[in-house]
Amino acid sequence: MLEFKVYNIANQTQPIRGGLSLTPGSCLTRFGFSEEGQLSSYDPMGVLRVFNNQFGGSWVPRFRDKEPNVKGNKAKKNIIGTWFILLLDATHLLLNTNFRKR
Repeated sequence: MLEFKVYNIANQTQPIRGGLSLTPGSCLTRFGFSEEGQLSSYDPMGVLRVFNNQFGGSWVPRFRDKEPNVKGNKAKKNIIGTWFILLLDATHLLLNTNFRKR
């Protein structure tokens, strides 16, 4: 399991740390912060998660591509491309894509 640590350099503290939730068999595609500073991760299986620090910390799914662009997915075998996260905040998720037919 991957682990993460967030450091507050100004205060010289480590406010958040924990394990990184990924879909089994996948790798990390994106790891960053939302507009409000919430940690988020995205994996190639099409799952975008946001870290919730309450109750000991957990990764909450915010978006799931029902037909991720992975090897063996017959629904997308003739389509190539990826999702790009343009905006992520508490109430909005704005995605752009470059999907195209082969």
